[in-house]
Amino acid sequence: MRLPAPAKPPIICATSKNGVGAIPVPATVFIARRIPIVESAGSKLIDARHAALAALSALAPFEPVARVDYVSQGRLLVVADDAMRARQAVADLRASLSCAVLWCGSGTLQVELADVVAGQLVSLRGHLGAFELVFRSAPGAEQVAPFDLVLDLRPVPAFQMADRPQGYYHAAFNADYAVAVQELPQMVGEFEKPKFFAYRESICAHSRSKKDGCNRCIEVCSTGAIRAAGDHVEIDAHLCMGCGGCATVCPSGAMSYQYPRVADRGV
Repeated sequence: MRLPAPAKPPIICATSKNGVGAIPVPATVFIARRIPIVESAGSKLIDARHAALAALSALAPFEPVARVDYVSQGRLLVVADDAMRARQAVADLRASLSCAVLWCGSGTLQVELADVVAGQLVSLRGHLGAFELVFRSAPGAEQVAPFDLVLDLRPVPAFQMADRPQGYYHAAFNADYAVAVQELPQMVGEFEKPKFFAYRESICAHSRSKKDGCNRCIEVCSTGAIRAAGDHVEIDAHLCMGCGGCATVCPSGAMSYQYPRVADRGV
């Protein structure tokens, strides 16, 4: 297929300074020469822009920052105890996600184009792309199933922390449900974020020789990303949201805020 011939640039009449002698000038030429004319007038805005660009060019090159990766294949778990809301969620999301329902209500539930399992939620942990569901179907033993995303429609959320894991949506109310239905289809693919913290185990005051010491970072973490692990602590970088609370309360400096760094902010 032949491409259409490029259109000729429009003609703009550029008038001389004394208003005499209008000269036809192609628009591309006129626009290209317009910026130097304004700059020559000594505009304060232009001077400020030059100063900002000079300050930016003086910054040292940014060093690479450690990152945290997520991979989501779109396997969605819907946890529900209301049949109508469960069916509505699957209908709204099945076009873009692979849906499965954990039915926690009474009776039985049938949903078109979705696997439904009736049972009790024992535990749910993980993050975007790596949720682990432990449930018990009656009668039966505990079973484990992996999911990438979770839509929890029950009144009480499975995660009780202030900042819940990425990929988990609690939608007990219509406003939260609308947000979840809009965002969940976009949570498929590969994602990354900076690793916000740095941890030096050698100077951590959490514990020594099985003697309990400092628990400040564990107590202040709003995502539940920090837990005790012997004489030190372990941090799940996938759960960390970068609030910086742990670095603020750490008495020994073992926990520090890694990103954004001072240099990244141009200070």
